[in-house]
Amino acid sequence: MIDINDKKKLIEKINLLGPWTHGYFELGNGIVIEDNDDIQKPRLLKFKKYFKEIIRSHYQKETLEDKTLCEIGCYTGYFVFEMLKCFNFMKVTGLEPRERNLAKARFIKQLFELSDQKFELREYDILNSGPTTEKYDVVLMPGVLHHLDNHLNALQNLYSMTRELCIIETLVLPGELNNDQSRKYLELKDSFYKDNHDYFGLVGYKYESGDLDGSAVRGGIVAVPTVKALMMMLKHVGFDDIEIYKSEEDLKKEIYHPNLYRNTTGVIISCTKRKTKNEKNLITANKLNIEKNEIYTSLPYSIIAEVYAYTVGKKQINELADISRWVVVSQEQYSTPEGDVAWKQLGGETDLSIDELCIIATLKHAFEQKVAFEYAKALYQKECIEDCLSILKKLITVCNLDWRTVYRTYFLLSLIYYDRQEYNNSSDYLEKSLRAYPNFLLAKNFSEKLSDKIRCT
Repeated sequence: MIDINDKKKLIEKINLLGPWTHGYFELGNGIVIEDNDDIQKPRLLKFKKYFKEIIRSHYQKETLEDKTLCEIGCYTGYFVFEMLKCFNFMKVTGLEPRERNLAKARFIKQLFELSDQKFELREYDILNSGPTTEKYDVVLMPGVLHHLDNHLNALQNLYSMTRELCIIETLVLPGELNNDQSRKYLELKDSFYKDNHDYFGLVGYKYESGDLDGSAVRGGIVAVPTVKALMMMLKHVGFDDIEIYKSEEDLKKEIYHPNLYRNTTGVIISCTKRKTKNEKNLITANKLNIEKNEIYTSLPYSIIAEVYAYTVGKKQINELADISRWVVVSQEQYSTPEGDVAWKQLGGETDLSIDELCIIATLKHAFEQKVAFEYAKALYQKECIEDCLSILKKLITVCNLDWRTVYRTYFLLSLIYYDRQEYNNSSDYLEKSLRAYPNFLLAKNFSEKLSDKIRCT
C-alpha cells in the first residue's frame, strides 16, 4: 500500500519512477506530478480536452458505461485515467511496450485505488506484439505512430482492435511536401489517377536510438507521415468516416507555437470502423438479445428483495444474507479491496448465472435507483403487479433519474398495461421510453406489435 500521508516516501517513489514526461496528476497533500517541459504539459491538457470532445460527439455520456476504452502507448496512464474519470467507461485498458512506463501507470492505479475490473494495464507493442483478438469500443493512440517504422502494419493491428471509434494523434510532415514536384517524381501513371490525381502522400524516415522514453521502443528507423499519407493508410486498412479533428494549422495555433524550441507539426484524426451489411445485421441482433436479457432476466427474488430492503432502510447490512450482502458491498464499494473480494465471492461461491452477474455489475452507479428497478422486474416476474407498479411509478417521479432506468422503467410500464389490454396507456409509456432512448431496439420492435393491436381494437 502507498501511504499518501508519508510525503517524504511518496516523493521519493515518484522521483525514482521518473521521468514523468507524459502525465499530470494531482495527488493531494500538496503533491502534483507534472511535466516541466513548456510543450508537454499544455499539450497533455489540450489533448485531454480534444479527446473528450471527440468522444462526446460520438456518444451520449450515459451509453459509455457499457463501453470499453483502450489507449495504445499509455505511458503513465494519464489519458486512460482521465477518460475513466470523465466518462465512467465500463473498463479502460492501457497498453504500453515499456515496463518502466507501466510501473508509473501501476503506481497511479494503486494510489487512486482503481480495481482491475475498471482499469487494466498490460505490456503490448502495436507492431512487435502482433494483432490481438481483444476489441475495444474506443481506441486512443496518441504520440505513437511517428515512433514506428511500419505504419500500415500498425494501423491494420489498430483496426482489428477497434470496435467503433479510433482517435489518433501523431506528428506529421508539413502538408506542403505533397506538391507538384513530388507528384512528378512519384510517377502516378495508374489509370486510377485520372480521377484521383491528389491521392498520394509522402512519408519521411529518420533514426531514433530508443534511449529515451519518448522515442522508439528499440533503436532503429522510424517514419513520420504527411496527413495525406496517413489518411490513405487509414482508408486502406478499412476505417471509415475519417475526420481531421485538429489540423496542422489548428495545432500550430493552439499548442505548437512558433516561439517554442521545437518546430513541430501534428494532427488529430478520428475515424470509425466500417461495418458490412452482415456485420450490421449481426450487431443489431446481438444488441436486441442484450436488451431482452436486461429486461426479462431478473435477479432471484430472495436476493433482490433483501438488497431493496437495505436501500430503503428496512434492513442493515449485517442483517442481510451472504449473497445479498456481497451484492451490496461489491457495488457500493466497487473501487475498494472489500468490493473486489465481494465481487469474487459472487462469481465463485454462488450459482448466479452470467446474465445475473452482468445485471449486478451495472448497479454500482445510481445504486438505489437501479436496485429499485431490478426489484420491480422481480415483482413483475412473480406477477405481483400492483407492487411492481407502485415502485415503477415512484421511480419516474425521481428528478435526474438514471438514464437507463428511465427508458427501461417506461418500457416495463408499457408491458404491464399491454398485458392489461390498456393499449392507450401502454402506447403512452412506450412513446416515452423511445423518447428517452430512440435506439432502444426492444421498444421499437414492441411498438410494431402494439400498433397492430391498437389497429385491431
